[in-house]
Amino acid sequence: MAKESFFLRAQVTSNGVTFAQTTIPLGSYVDVLGQAILKIHGVYPAVRNAGNNLPYNMGLNDAEGALSWQITTQTQTEIQGLTDKSVIASGGVMQSFSSKPVMIMSTLLEDSNVQNFSQGYLVATEDIYLGVDRSTASGDEADVDVILECSVERMTTSRAMALALSQQ
Repeated sequence: MAKESFFLRAQVTSNGVTFAQTTIPLGSYVDVLGQAILKIHGVYPAVRNAGNNLPYNMGLNDAEGALSWQITTQTQTEIQGLTDKSVIASGGVMQSFSSKPVMIMSTLLEDSNVQNFSQGYLVATEDIYLGVDRSTASGDEADVDVILECSVERMTTSRAMALALSQQ
């Protein structure tokens, strides 16, 4: 019997100067003592200019820039690499501009995304964190929005072992 999925949404805004992070509370879904854990089946990101839902534009002049985002099981102070066991998903945007400034290239990247995993991603923490940082302070503030497709699963011995091997 297939599990019913539901969707969690979150947004964090980058000012281009400092790492920014928001908390996504999971306490309503995760109860380790009650043997309930969250399974994330998919992470669907969007990067837009803050507040206006237009495609993100760093507005650089004859330069390149990048924005990185991540979802982690632990609070962070900077973007983490995929070797950090708290990283659930990560990606970013790379842009290049001419001297006019005219955008030459804009690419949305996903370094790691849970829909690439055959069994989804198990989470047993009461919070997860959406973080963002940029390589330059130029241009508009950016909103990183994510939709997480999730289900609640029963904590079995095999799932407990999977959590222990793959996370903190």
